[in-house]
Amino acid sequence: MENEDNHLGLSPTVLNVIDQFAAAMRADDGIESHAIDRLERLLRKGAVPKPDEINVALFDSPPDGEK
Repeated sequence: MENEDNHLGLSPTVLNVIDQFAAAMRADDGIESHAIDRLERLLRKGAVPKPDEINVALFDSPPDGEK
């Protein structure tokens, strides 16, 4: 499995934008933290996520054991 700290292909600017985006989402009480975590992991993969992947990250229940 790829190390999550290894962001090959993502520039420091993109990583900063993802950090700011995640922080803004965390400030919204209407968004569950596990959904933000899943979306943030998806964005940090370094590939453009498909719309279905984004929907799953934000709106599907977390698998057992994931919070």
